Parts: sequence; C-alpha cells; structure tokens
Amino acid sequence: MSAATAAGVLHVRCAPTLPGEGYREVLELLREFSPLVQALPPRAALVQVRGAQRYFGADAARIAEVVRLRAVARLGTDVRIGVAATWAVASMASARIQGPGGVLAVPAEAVAGFLDPLPVEELYGLGSRQAEALRRYGLHTVGALTHVPPGVVERILGKRAGRLAAERARGIDPRPVTPRDLPSSAAVRTGFTRQELDGPHARAELLGLVVRLGAQLRGRRQAARSLSLTLRFAGGTRWERSRRLAEPSAHDEDLRTLAYRLMDAAGLQRARLTGMVLRAEDLTAAEDVTRQLTLDPVRESRLTVEAAIDRANARFGPGTVRPASVAGPVRRRSDPVEHQPGRLRAQRGGLGLDQVELGLAGEPAGGVPVLDGPAARHRHAGRRRPDGQVQGGGPQGEAVPGALPARDLVAQGVGLGAQPGGALGEAQAEVLVRR
Repeated sequence: MSAATAAGVLHVRCAPTLPGEGYREVLELLREFSPLVQALPPRAALVQVRGAQRYFGADAARIAEVVRLRAVARLGTDVRIGVAATWAVASMASARIQGPGGVLAVPAEAVAGFLDPLPVEELYGLGSRQAEALRRYGLHTVGALTHVPPGVVERILGKRAGRLAAERARGIDPRPVTPRDLPSSAAVRTGFTRQELDGPHARAELLGLVVRLGAQLRGRRQAARSLSLTLRFAGGTRWERSRRLAEPSAHDEDLRTLAYRLMDAAGLQRARLTGMVLRAEDLTAAEDVTRQLTLDPVRESRLTVEAAIDRANARFGPGTVRPASVAGPVRRRSDPVEHQPGRLRAQRGGLGLDQVELGLAGEPAGGVPVLDGPAARHRHAGRRRPDGQVQGGGPQGEAVPGALPARDLVAQGVGLGAQPGGALGEAQAEVLVRR
C-alpha cells in the first residue's frame, strides 16, 4: 500500500463560531465523499476516504482540498483538514494549521518527523496537568517520549493514560472511524402524581434524574458540556435555565453539582411543582474527553465506586444500586426488624475491609448508594468470619444462610474508598441493603 493510500483519514475542524445548523451542513457535505463520517461535536468530524480514493482515483490530500473548496463555495465556511493514516495524527495535523482554513497532509513515512518536534502539550489526548507531569521529568517534546520505555511513561501518568501517550507519540492509534451522528442532547424527566411542595423531596427527585442521565451518557459513551433544567408548575407555567460544565463530563458528581446549582437559582420555596426535565446538551464522544490527573483521593474513590455501580446495574438490572434518597421511604430503627432494609457499614479502610456490619437503617443521607435484589438479604449486625461469611446475623450469632460474603461486596465496589469526607460518607461508607 502506498503512503498516499495509507493516509486515508481526514480530521475536519470547522470555525468555532459556526452555528449548529452550519455544522450539520458540513457533515452532509462530507457524506458526499464517504459514508464513513464520524461526528465529533461541537465542531469537528472524522472521515475515512480510502474507498473514495479508489473511486475518484485521487489521494487523500487531493480529496481534502476538494472538500475544503466545496465548503467555502457552497456553505460559505472554511475548514481546516488534517490528513494522515490514523485518527490521532490527523487531529494533530488539523490543529497545526494556521488561519481559518487549510489542508495539512502527513504521509506515513513523515509521521516521526511531524510528531517529534511538537511540544508535549500538543500530543493528542494529553491534558495540561499530564503535560506538566511529563515536563517535570524532562520530557518536553513528543519525540522525547519515544525514547522513554512505555513502562516509565505509565508510571508517570498511570497505566492507561501512559500507554496511550506512548503509543500516540509513535503515531499508533488503532481506533477506526465509526459512522456516527451523535445526538445533540439527552434528556430524562419525571412527573409528580400530586403537586409537590416539599423542597427536599423535589431535590431528591432531581438527584434521581442526575443518576439516570449519567448512566445514559456513560452507556452511550458520551459526555455533556452543559445542562438544562426545566421545572413545570401548577397552572401550566414553567421555568428553564442552562449552564455549562467546567469541562465535558458524564460523572454523577459533576452533573449533580451543576443540577443543584440550577435548582437553587430557581428559588422554589413553596412553589407547586408538577414535573421536571434534566437535559444534557452539547454532547461529545467520551473518548475525546481528557481526564486530568488529580491528587484528590475523594474524587478518585467516587469514580471507582461509580464504575462499580455501573457494572452492578448492568448485571442485575437498572436501579439495582442507586442513591438512598431516591429509593423510597426507609423505616427507622424503632420499627420492627422483619422486612426492614439494613445498612452495610464498611469501616474506614476501603479495600482493607475487616468488618461488615448489617444494622437497621435510619434516615438515609442523599447520595448514599442502595443495593437492591438478591445480592444481600439479612439485616443484623455481624462480623466477617475467615471464610468471608457474615457472622452474628442470627439470634445466637450464627452465620446467616445466604448472606453475601464480605469479599464479594468489596469486589462489587461496595465500600470502596471509604475515607473521612470520602465518596460515601464522612468517616464510613454506608450502603443501604434491601430485599
């Protein structure tokens, strides 16, 4: 295969000021050259043109010039197009173009010469904090990364981020161009059976929307740049506001913080709510979101627990694990023991879990995950035996038949990252356990 044929990926960047309708017109223009068009909102796209090269008898750079010419002549907008054999190199090429438009082709044999002198900050997918970490170790250019063993880069940036950085510094990016026209938004909604006057209850309903929306975005491998909240009131009136996130995200913590700010801005007081809609807007592909390095163990714990909850819900069904405040009423300690939910309290220490207590649940705090279903069914205080079973569940302290081994709870992410001020509580991780 010739170098010209190998360079079959176009990364197209539109002007930042291009309106949404103009962006859609550019996508339609690209589909005239290839059906393999992957939208990268808000203003970029990938095109695989290897088939078009054979059909038109032209190389990828020539096709890119024609695309640019038609965009200017028919749509009145200029574009910057990087041409290369891989997604990452084509993206870096388009980013290097000065001015409102142009074409920069990087043949396969010229990849090293193009990448090596680039500042490390310009490596595709590398965030500013990650670049700072590399600079502290004297790695100032992309070429410098290629002279460092990948294992060393992984120790600096973390296993996954380090592996990707080492590969992309060498021009390696196996991701294919996947035809996709991402939805511009995603929405979840809820209605109240009666007019809602209880502010805390309305806030709990909003948290439920956040959890559903976050799961939906992560399931579609998308992230939102902004949130919009619509509140409907008795009499047919409604209130709507939107705000942008600090950075694209699909994590419950980020979505919840902004959603609560939007609700606070409404100043509800005793307003009679009949429903609410939470919408994620200006979506982008999750793989295009750079995850910055963080020294905050609390956030890392929350993200670890979030991933474990997603796996549990995927296995046992949606809503198996969810915030306690949206799980319905919970009985107090003074209520009879029969048919009551319990509380799993993981002592401080995260994965080094030495004790598991299953006690009666009091009023839950917002945001505490709830485990439903057959995974846990017993509600008495106990200790974990050496075989992993919960001891002390029965009246005489015997092991509870069918109790979930504590090690399994840990394996599913329950109690992960329990630290002072941590993801699941001030000093302990608490998980409500229901039948």
